Amino acid sequence: MKQKLLACDVDGTLIQSHKQHISKEDLDAIKKFRKAGHLFTLCTGRTLVWTTPLIKEFALQTDGLILCNGSMLYKTNPSSLLDITEIGNTSIPNKIGLEILEYFYNLQDYTLYWDDGKTTYEMKDRLLSQISTIIQENYSIHVSIEEALKIKANFVTIGATPMSCNIETAEQIKNTVLEKWGTHVTAFRNQYFVDIAPVDSSKGQGLINFQSYLSNDVDIYAVGDSFNDLPMFETVGKSNAFLMANGESSLATYASNTVKTVAECIDIILSQ
Repeated sequence: MKQKLLACDVDGTLIQSHKQHISKEDLDAIKKFRKAGHLFTLCTGRTLVWTTPLIKEFALQTDGLILCNGSMLYKTNPSSLLDITEIGNTSIPNKIGLEILEYFYNLQDYTLYWDDGKTTYEMKDRLLSQISTIIQENYSIHVSIEEALKIKANFVTIGATPMSCNIETAEQIKNTVLEKWGTHVTAFRNQYFVDIAPVDSSKGQGLINFQSYLSNDVDIYAVGDSFNDLPMFETVGKSNAFLMANGESSLATYASNTVKTVAECIDIILSQ
């Protein structure tokens, strides 16, 4: 039997509420999938700082992490949950990242967060809404715009989210980023979040890069709910792509399978 790899989105997929909860059904299914000899990796726009608390709290066993929409890759040790080793990264040039932060800060109606590969920052007067599924502010460093503009490091991800949590506004933000800085970055709308990543980064490219670190050939599957998951759907192919029932309906064109839970996705894959 050929080994399988499942790349799983987090927010809206493995986590479906603001309570940051992973169901026992999904956790048991992941264990069953791995016990059968297959590989499971998270593939998310989240940073490492916003991912490790979930791994720790739910004893979530993974074989790798594809984070920040593919700009950060990690190997993990399932038998030692927080034994995590970086294996690849790309970044947004410091000058471009600062321009993006200043631009959206001056518009006043947007939350801002970013990561330099080591630390996740949030603008202290523009924190993410408490209704957000991604909220992990206890693990972030809060800074002022003045402090932010003194940062010397490059950026592996930037998030600009409308305070209104409006999908149409988020789509406009995404388009603005691509028009102004598209030679240096790419942008994805994930529900009402806008994820800004280094140019040529995506969950799909991150999945390809992660596969290159594996010692054997695998069949790859992906499950997700929003537009930043589209590149990994395209990478695995329609027949191996799973769209969450609560996901963006227009993505159904790219996924042959619709599921309500990650456990349902895993059961289908194991039955093949």
